[in-house]
Amino acid sequence: MKTHVRIIVSVLAILTMSSTAYALGLGGYFDLGGGSGTITESYDSYFYYEDDIDVDASHFGIGFTLDTAVGANGVDKFFGYQLRVGYEGLDLEDNEDQTLELTGLIIDNNFQFAFIKGPTLRVWAGPQVRVGFYSGELDSDQDYEATLANFGVGLLIGAQIKVGNNFYICPNLGYRYSAYAGDWEADYGFGEETGDLEGDTNTIFTGVDFLFAL
Repeated sequence: MKTHVRIIVSVLAILTMSSTAYALGLGGYFDLGGGSGTITESYDSYFYYEDDIDVDASHFGIGFTLDTAVGANGVDKFFGYQLRVGYEGLDLEDNEDQTLELTGLIIDNNFQFAFIKGPTLRVWAGPQVRVGFYSGELDSDQDYEATLANFGVGLLIGAQIKVGNNFYICPNLGYRYSAYAGDWEADYGFGEETGDLEGDTNTIFTGVDFLFAL
């Protein structure tokens, strides 16, 4: 029993020292955005062809945030790293008002370079690298399902605003280019069809992180 207590105390001490040294913040986020792009749908069947589809893209996401430049030891840091892991809903709507409704997991890596630093406000800008995995179906009578992998790069600007003893509200605004690749399958009533999907979108997004400094 004493050994277990010592281990727990040691782990808590390490976490405390780490959070002090690296100015860690933990919390959650939500974001939303929209834009447009093109998705290419190809068929695997004997009458193989490709169809380029213009789409309007929109998304909404929530999840977990870890930030390395929050709190008393973070306000003077020029560089910071922010990790987001979350759930996202992604809609791709074509010109015929058909929407591919997807949900999935995203991982965002945000790299912060601060140009305003103070005890209650830190403002930064920097690049974003994203990976994501989605699956879903078409909102129509067609039995159409798809899976997509996503890789995205972007630029964003954000702020960390101290509103409590250890609590920060962190709004951000950005642009992201996203590339997608995956496959689809559908039953049109005369047999199952399969094929590939690939394409890209350009979106503007905004969000807020709610962080507690450790």
